[in-house]
Amino acid sequence: MADVTYVGDKSSDDISAGRPPSYDDSCQWLSPPNLSPNPTSSGSSPSASSSSSSASTPSLTTSAHSSGGLSPNPTAHAPGRLGPHTENINGEVYFLPPKQQFAPVIYHFAQHTFNSMLLASRDSATPLYHISVHMNCFVPTSYITIICRGGTPDGEPVASFEMGLSTAKSTVTLAGCTRCTDVVLAKIGSKARRIYEWQWPADKQHHISWLCSSPVKYCYLSTQVGTPNASLLASFTPQALSPRADGAPAPPPALKLFPDGAPLADHIVLSALILERQRLSPSLSSGKPLFN
Repeated sequence: MADVTYVGDKSSDDISAGRPPSYDDSCQWLSPPNLSPNPTSSGSSPSASSSSSSASTPSLTTSAHSSGGLSPNPTAHAPGRLGPHTENINGEVYFLPPKQQFAPVIYHFAQHTFNSMLLASRDSATPLYHISVHMNCFVPTSYITIICRGGTPDGEPVASFEMGLSTAKSTVTLAGCTRCTDVVLAKIGSKARRIYEWQWPADKQHHISWLCSSPVKYCYLSTQVGTPNASLLASFTPQALSPRADGAPAPPPALKLFPDGAPLADHIVLSALILERQRLSPSLSSGKPLFN
């Protein structure tokens, strides 16, 4: 029997969990799925049972979808009249797992407790991140934002940053390393374009840039900014500074994460939170930031 490789799309579970896809860049599974058909009850081949009108179609595989195999379909299709997600291989009809779409995932920042919020998708039962804010006991005017994976503060720590009224510089902590915020997040380009580059990854090919000239902020790889084939990693829609004219509640801030941005989700969320804190922080009449 010929080996067949199912060309699928990136897993939505991987995307919603902020993990890199579990297969190679060509979107092909690293090994072919299980294509072994179910034998008939008499052990004969489909061609041998073709004389029976009740067995005019081949038996269908029932290997589990979760194991990377093929999914059963309650409706049989004769060769030459294949239904959706079917393939005729050496005279046998096989049912392939349905393809998933290359679609962005929309997450919303929702208040959870008095000092925390969750970044979650309406299509997932598990939030992507738990984000909480804590006061620095030595400097009560400075606050530490802590990002954990999942929906509780007990999840895997991802990163933290501290900003506020303090003589100390604002800092970012990620992967056990602490650096100054103004070193890893820099404004680049002209004043009118308002582009901020997140420079934490050691590899400059993984630096990301936020275009903040419009109400919706757009994130790209820095190496692709301004190029016609730039791939959008994420977009962030913050809450407006003023209430709506009709008095209706404003929609919560939203982060739209595209498939190409999933492997960089930690950096995208961390940099977006810092930029939003800076945007909402007051400044002096001279334009100099009041906070660090």
